[in-house]
Amino acid sequence: MSVESDPPGASILVDGIEKGEAGTKNPIAVTLVLLHGSISIETDVPYADVLLDGTIKGQSPCVFGNLTPGEHAIKICDVLQEKGS
Repeated sequence: MSVESDPPGASILVDGIEKGEAGTKNPIAVTLVLLHGSISIETDVPYADVLLDGTIKGQSPCVFGNLTPGEHAIKICDVLQEKGS
């Protein structure tokens, strides 16, 4: 696992215990159990349609939460470009 932070050097906590610092090469052993996840999507084109697993779910920028573990398909569609504008 690689962790970057802005600003650099943020502490990494696992279950409330400091395990290292972002940006360092110290090995950190953790067991991750993912119950649900989320994804945040931002695009250079505002209000682009966002499809999640083949279904339009909203327009960018957007956040989808409560995702089940596993692979998901994300597609970004620029509506203006598709209409030839």
